[in-house]
Amino acid sequence: MADLCLVPDVVIPPKFKVPDFDKYKGTTYPKNYLKMYCRKMGAHSKDGKLLMHFFQDSLVGAAVIWYTNLEASRIHTWKDLITAFLRQYQYNSDMAPDRTQLYSMVKKEGETFKEYAQQWRDLAAQVAPPMVEKEMITMMVDTLPVFYYEKLVGYMPSIFANLVFAGERIDVGLKRGKFDYVSSTSTNARRIGATGAKRKKGDTHAVTSAPAWVKPPQTSHGTHQYAQHHPSFSACARDSSNSAHVQPRAPAPI
Repeated sequence: MADLCLVPDVVIPPKFKVPDFDKYKGTTYPKNYLKMYCRKMGAHSKDGKLLMHFFQDSLVGAAVIWYTNLEASRIHTWKDLITAFLRQYQYNSDMAPDRTQLYSMVKKEGETFKEYAQQWRDLAAQVAPPMVEKEMITMMVDTLPVFYYEKLVGYMPSIFANLVFAGERIDVGLKRGKFDYVSSTSTNARRIGATGAKRKKGDTHAVTSAPAWVKPPQTSHGTHQYAQHHPSFSACARDSSNSAHVQPRAPAPI
């Protein structure tokens, strides 16, 4: 039993009740989860062995497997367990969302303003260092489609919830036909279609309006004037004329 348990000599206080933990799956920030765990175990914060023993009850999935594979020879104190836990799931902190990721978010066609705002706010809450309310409001308005942006760019509420309320009012107005709204998808489709039509028309024009080869005048007087301005044509004409006037040599008398 001593070899199988990470904390074999733990002493559980009488009438101890395990808190209702939010199970850690290994996909969120480890430091934030440790804060939550310590607050739930605040009454026993000085009992390191108790903290180590019941830490497994707050894990689920792959995190439980990680805990059971810990070697007791390397984990002696609560601090050792914390260090190993942070090292194991440090990649979650390294992959934390940043402001650039928030700027790249886009409200999907058919998605309500409230749904988009909740998704955006959940991601913004994970950014480090934390964002203030005013910064979040300004940044989210900048990510909105043009239709919403034009109506909210001059509106600067003090709290994020008021911005969501204003966006919901716009959605209600759209459903009731209060606004003339054209989706960005259909606008882009029309723009692409118009560009393609112009391109085809331009291609046709380029083919039909191609200049024909210049033909020299047929009269001798015109040919003489043309040759004066086009030396290459003059040389070519002389060669042609000479070849045309060569008479065949008569056979020698026998």
